[in-house]
Amino acid sequence: MSQRATHPLAKALCNAWATRQPLSAEQAHLLAPQSSDEAYLVQQQVAAQLNWFDGQRPTAWKVGGNREEPTAAPIADAHTVNSPFTLDTSTTHSMLGIEAELALQLKAPLSAGSSLQEVQASIGQVVVAIELCDARA
Repeated sequence: MSQRATHPLAKALCNAWATRQPLSAEQAHLLAPQSSDEAYLVQQQVAAQLNWFDGQRPTAWKVGGNREEPTAAPIADAHTVNSPFTLDTSTTHSMLGIEAELALQLKAPLSAGSSLQEVQASIGQVVVAIELCDARA
């Protein structure tokens, strides 16, 4: 799939976000990415279409996975709040879930192919984060 073509899952997730109507299990299964690269492409396209980073590079990331294949996802500044906070779930969420995460706050930007030392030097802090998830699929 070309970098310029919008992935069908990205289109469906953006529509689900806008309408607050999650995808059915069948839709999610049919549109599911077949590789990590495809999943990251969908992630990038959804973030771009929903303007989560306003053309800027993300400054916070959540990390997970295992030692063989760690994963990372940017956290949109607009969707980050500090504790304590109040969430009105009646208007913002349709299927609320909660995940415990580790989040990295970067103090310096990273470029593709950064060395381990450059990555370590760019980390400002590691914090425990509570992710409130609204399932779109």
